[in-house]
Amino acid sequence: MDDSTSCMWPAPPQQQNHPNLAFQEFTEAFDLSLSREQLWMLTKAFIGSEECDGLSAHDRSRYIFFYEKLDALIEAVYLMQRQPAPVIPILPTPPAA
Repeated sequence: MDDSTSCMWPAPPQQQNHPNLAFQEFTEAFDLSLSREQLWMLTKAFIGSEECDGLSAHDRSRYIFFYEKLDALIEAVYLMQRQPAPVIPILPTPPAA
């Protein structure tokens, strides 16, 4: 796995300034069951491809672990999008001494 912080397709400036837009756009474009199905199909296609023939069992298990965590992340995004944003009270700043 590549641990670099560079990105092949950087997020558009609007998403960089408001990251929740990416969650909103994703959940509007795909429902949860379709998202999970597509993720599983991608994972199966990758693991079953010739590209993976040389991977060790350890490497394959890392990809399955990544799949499981990404699936949980996708579910969390849907749950967050269904809930109203929490109200965070703004407390007045105490006067300087």
